[in-house]
Amino acid sequence: MNHTKKTQDKALQCGPLEHLFNKTTPARILDFLSTYKIWDYSKQDIAKYSGVSPRHAIREIEKLEYLGLIIKTRNVGHCHMYQYNTKSEAAKLIDQLNNTLAFEENQRIIEREALEEATEAEAKDPAQQQTEIQPETEPQELLTTPA
Repeated sequence: MNHTKKTQDKALQCGPLEHLFNKTTPARILDFLSTYKIWDYSKQDIAKYSGVSPRHAIREIEKLEYLGLIIKTRNVGHCHMYQYNTKSEAAKLIDQLNNTLAFEENQRIIEREALEEATEAEAKDPAQQQTEIQPETEPQELLTTPA
């Protein structure tokens, strides 16, 4: 499978778990399934939308199912359908971690963009570029001592 094709079909650019765990297959699958948890997917679709090879997806789906993080929901023809297990305590904790990581990353992006906007605004306003704080001078009469 062509690498560019896999990244075009991928549902998420780079999820929080994928970012944290260095783009590993289980992280990509968990990012995808935890984001789209109300639907169920075949192994092929999980591979496609997670951006991983079908071979790796099949191997990891079995592990994730054994751990209780995903569940088999139904059969459609010969395909088994899988879904994020929202009832699993471990899956709930992973979901909480995923949400926290995503929230913190969004905060960093917002702060970085605000800083960039402020820097651009300063560059456009020539009055702000060369403004220096001048020390206040005291009146001469306060500096002299009475005779």
